[in-house]
Amino acid sequence: MYKISEVANMLNVEKVVIFEKLISRSKDIEPYVIKEKGITYFTDFGIEVMGALISGLPIPSEPEIGQDEVELEDDISSENVRDEEYISDEDIQSINDERARLKREIMNCRNKLIELDGQHKQMDEALKHYQLLIKEDLDWIRIAEGKVAFRLKQ
Repeated sequence: MYKISEVANMLNVEKVVIFEKLISRSKDIEPYVIKEKGITYFTDFGIEVMGALISGLPIPSEPEIGQDEVELEDDISSENVRDEEYISDEDIQSINDERARLKREIMNCRNKLIELDGQHKQMDEALKHYQLLIKEDLDWIRIAEGKVAFRLKQ
């Protein structure tokens, strides 16, 4: 679970944006938010939903039952280390910290790709618009050339 400040860092936005979406789209995000002792926490899927809300993408479908459990098992803990191997709690913590950092980095990259994709679509639309304007200008130029040619023949 992640605090609002952590989610804001992961998504490269200000905390205010997170709060605004929590208020304006509470029906979409509330199921994935947990409040404990006055602190708001997001689940992993809640971060995905928030990222989609911020970027204007469709809200992703809910994970299948059991998917969250599988993800939790991916975390390294002293319980799932065999007895003959010894990994210190510090090593486990550093591995989990690195894993969390990599997850944040992936989310940042994903959000940058979404942003660039949006910019690409805007540029495509602008190019289509300018192509239409140029075509219209060429049509007007042809009409004007026809009129000039007609007057020169007279």
